[in-house]
Amino acid sequence: MKELQNILAAFEETQNKGELTALATVVNTSGSVYRRPGASMLLTEAGQMIGCVSGGCLETDVFEKAQALMFADGVPVVVNYDTTASDDIVWGFGLGCNGVVEVLVEPLSNQLAKGQLDFITECLHGQQSGVMATVFKVTHP
Repeated sequence: MKELQNILAAFEETQNKGELTALATVVNTSGSVYRRPGASMLLTEAGQMIGCVSGGCLETDVFEKAQALMFADGVPVVVNYDTTASDDIVWGFGLGCNGVVEVLVEPLSNQLAKGQLDFITECLHGQQSGVMATVFKVTHP
């Protein structure tokens, strides 16, 4: 809960400054991983990372992907991190977790994204449940 509060407070602060932001959210996992779906991290153009999506090993790469989206007003992307290789040569992160993590990275530069975070803030402060869905993959048209 504290992590979510920190993300929302930081987002509000960045909006007051006119700073670009992106949100990274774990959307799917398999095998042994540090964080589960729903874990989030706010990334700012100033280089702040609030929250985390792994045990600290994926955050830098996620930040680089987010920077590209923030400044290009890009389309959200899902980044797949497969750490099941026994020697971890592919990523070189030395994760020690032998799992797969999919992270949705979405720029928060449009009104829809701002509305989503406003909705989360309202639910949190009002101590109410809420449901929000983001379609990030369609397999059949």
